[in-house]
Amino acid sequence: MAQVITWCVRPYAAVKWLQLLCFFLIVIFLLDGRIQWWPYTAIFLGSIISAIVVAVLLLIGFFEINRSLSAKMPWLTTEFIINLVLLVFTLAASALLVFDYFKMLGGEFHHHKYTPPANIGRDGWKMRILVVLASMLMAALAFLYSTLQAKKRAR
Repeated sequence: MAQVITWCVRPYAAVKWLQLLCFFLIVIFLLDGRIQWWPYTAIFLGSIISAIVVAVLLLIGFFEINRSLSAKMPWLTTEFIINLVLLVFTLAASALLVFDYFKMLGGEFHHHKYTPPANIGRDGWKMRILVVLASMLMAALAFLYSTLQAKKRAR
């Protein structure tokens, strides 16, 4: 059985949609220059995997699969752990991006293996990283909310 369509705008689903949007923005903005530095590639791949996990969680909630899973495994605890892992990923990536952004603001691009793509330029790349950082921080806040809600429901 599936939820009614208005379920998609309830707080749980809205937070999951926000997480998907954040990861979509991260993937789009890192698409061109991810080969400059290996952490960009790790964040890029981690964001794709995280978006898939969030989409699966959203589908599990919408189709009420979690009710049948609860009989076989502690679903709320599993969801809490998934949200916690993704929260740690977003916080670690945010910290790395803050470090990178301030290095680039100081004119230091030496820690990158390659220079930013020519069609983007250094200033354009700094702005892209700023958008990625803001999206990652927004995703971290959304995962913090999801983690706290999952913990509250698991009690």
